[in-house]
Amino acid sequence: MPGFVKGISGAWQKFHEPFSSESIAPEAIIDIMMRRGVTDTGKKLYTDATPWDDKVRIITKHLIDTQIPFSKSQMMRIYYASKGIPDPRGELYDLENELPGLMGWRLIKIDPVKNLSFKITSYDGKRRSATREFTGGDSKLLAGGIHSAEEIVRQFFIANRSLFNAQQEMHLDLKAGNEFEVTNDQFAEVFQKRGVPNNVFGPFFEGEFRPYIPSEPILAKFYEIDEKNGTNSIEQAIPIIQNMIDAFQNVQLDRPFKFKLSDFGIKDAGEIEEKGRSFDPFKQSQTPLPATPAVDAKQVASVNQNITPSGLTYTENALLRDDEKAMRLRQRGQA
Repeated sequence: MPGFVKGISGAWQKFHEPFSSESIAPEAIIDIMMRRGVTDTGKKLYTDATPWDDKVRIITKHLIDTQIPFSKSQMMRIYYASKGIPDPRGELYDLENELPGLMGWRLIKIDPVKNLSFKITSYDGKRRSATREFTGGDSKLLAGGIHSAEEIVRQFFIANRSLFNAQQEMHLDLKAGNEFEVTNDQFAEVFQKRGVPNNVFGPFFEGEFRPYIPSEPILAKFYEIDEKNGTNSIEQAIPIIQNMIDAFQNVQLDRPFKFKLSDFGIKDAGEIEEKGRSFDPFKQSQTPLPATPAVDAKQVASVNQNITPSGLTYTENALLRDDEKAMRLRQRGQA
């Protein structure tokens, strides 16, 4: 059963357009696979915790209710279409579109505005996953261990590359919706109803990337870890992170992500492997913490040049709270 359903839906997904999926693929299969068990009315058929045998029963019933000719839902749509009145949800149906369903064919209206709500939910999940590349996940940068400035910068780059892909997908989906004569004002109403701020969805229409910028609590956590471990990794990383933010800001979403780690002086995994430093999980597992990296004189010089008369860098003055600024001054022996 799962192989049958996934096989059919997988074949259809290769051909569907961002907002025209419901006009091509069977509605029931869309409910089961593409929406992860959520129907077009928002009803959730099952959860990840639902036992598999119950999922099979629920999926089978849903297929019968929505796909079999003369099903209850089909007859209800034909009834409301023939009467010319809306159903209990306020939906209006066209009899010419509903009658072919008796022979196994049903014409479904393309509704980009309605589908945008699902795409917002999908984007929210991808955005959270992207930021977790920096704040959590396997990197564990905030777990309290010692991490080099290079590791911090690398994860920041990975997080923004993932976020770019998510924003690009949303931008292209909105442009596809425009092809169906849906205006940006109509899309904006959906964003606003979902509580998405204008400064978040506006760049989707403009096609401009808005990079992830660490919050004050996140930066403070990095400083606390450095103070505990006697390191200064985040201080070395901040100038490079700021350069990345400046480079990423307003990048066009209708073009590929052109940046590489090497653009910011960081070696990527491929360059490291070429020098014979391949990954050995068993060898690394014997070492509780990696060795503290050597201080990059160029980066330290760059930071020192940015230190203001107050004893803090311009970035620290802009991003840190007063108590966090005092902590940085204590680390430098200036308080």
